Amino acid sequence: CVMTMINIGQGDAILIRAPLNSDNILIDTGKPSAYNALKTYLDAKSIYVINTLVITHNDNDHSGNKTNIQKDFAVKQCIETHQTTIQSSIFTLLVILVLFILVEHGVVNIPR
Repeated sequence: CVMTMINIGQGDAILIRAPLNSDNILIDTGKPSAYNALKTYLDAKSIYVINTLVITHNDNDHSGNKTNIQKDFAVKQCIETHQTTIQSSIFTLLVILVLFILVEHGVVNIPR
């Protein structure tokens, strides 16, 4: 697997890809103003299916393109939280912790 932090300016969009695009996980979608950059990147990588879309919290710079991603890409499942700020922060930290564990065990590679 390869993890890429997509450059969308302010906000977050992290893509985890399995070999041959067999499984694609997108964590957050960035601000609406960054949708063209996000879509261009996904298109350039020949990604047409998002197996799992994770929205860490409902701030616009994390979830602003959720609807567009669901419309333009075949999203199989969406995991999101609409809890309090503290619960959203804990969810975000949990996602980051899982990513670090996957990287540490060689399941996910971060290109340099």
